[in-house]
Amino acid sequence: MRAVRARGAACRVVAWSRSAETRNFCAGKPWCDAVFATPEECVRDADFVVVCVPADKIAAMLAAVAPALKPGALVTDVGSTKGEVCRNAAESLSAFPEITFVGSHPMAGSEKSGPEHAADDLFENRVCFVTPDEKTPAPSVETVTAFWEKLGMRIVKAAPAEHDKIVAHVSHLPHLIASTL
Repeated sequence: MRAVRARGAACRVVAWSRSAETRNFCAGKPWCDAVFATPEECVRDADFVVVCVPADKIAAMLAAVAPALKPGALVTDVGSTKGEVCRNAAESLSAFPEITFVGSHPMAGSEKSGPEHAADDLFENRVCFVTPDEKTPAPSVETVTAFWEKLGMRIVKAAPAEHDKIVAHVSHLPHLIASTL
């Protein structure tokens, strides 16, 4: 959220967290315009939504918020796997054809988590995968791409399955080996 505000990537930045402590923290920050108690309230007037939950929770989150999204809303995510996420997103949004999902995977961050560790330059010169499928409208892909570029990211476009193969080799496998050691 800090990077979005600092780089002018959105007119309004709003948030939801399941944690009341996190909601309270964000509510007092200049980079957050509003904080909501439910995800449905959070997305209600949004044109562009970034779902920031663990990859295995994205489909459930999309199913929960889909009825609250306005027609024409564009949704992306930050999940580290894309094949299953994109398939589940399509299923979760199938009853809402006026809402578009474009998968994303910004490869940024550190071992520290939570909004207290946010930084204006978190995404600077990092790679972000944008993972449309063959049915994804080109203008939606370009909007998602432009958003991440505005945050300073270098974009790699790949099909969801291709993303998963690449990331398994350059990210997940090294993490597994490091954890084992």
